[in-house]
Amino acid sequence: MKIYVYTLLILFSFSSQAENISINGKKYKIEIKDSLLKCNGFSISTLIKSLPFSIRESSLPYKKLMGHKGKAHIMSQNMTLVTNGSAIDISNIYKNIRNYSKIDPGRPYISRPEKCIGSKSVLFYFWGGGNCSTVCEAYALASFEANGKVKTLKGLEYKEYMKLKSN
Repeated sequence: MKIYVYTLLILFSFSSQAENISINGKKYKIEIKDSLLKCNGFSISTLIKSLPFSIRESSLPYKKLMGHKGKAHIMSQNMTLVTNGSAIDISNIYKNIRNYSKIDPGRPYISRPEKCIGSKSVLFYFWGGGNCSTVCEAYALASFEANGKVKTLKGLEYKEYMKLKSN
């Protein structure tokens, strides 16, 4: 029950705030997209902040953006794992995958928790966007300790990912 309450508090604290940004003297509302993956004993909250797509790319304030190669309007992505009353930032979980050729260390990725696998594991999809052939998309299976820390993190091949996703 505590996990559910903390997750709702996190989501509502982000969602209820209307944020604006001024670009060239004109105010724009920052778009906020949130999602929640509920697993057995923990949940993962994802929050993406973006500028409206109506702003031309030539007018974007690139210093305030995350530098994503596929969606230039994205300002930030935050992912929070909530377990046992604790909230742990896992926004850059993809940076911790070792010896995995599908992740380019210099490229920001949008991370999406796809599915709960077993009692403490999550299937992740990472999208780097842009014009590339080997580092646009990546997949991983992460397992978490009871305190929310990453226990194991393994990069997957597409076939492995699809098999886990479809089961």
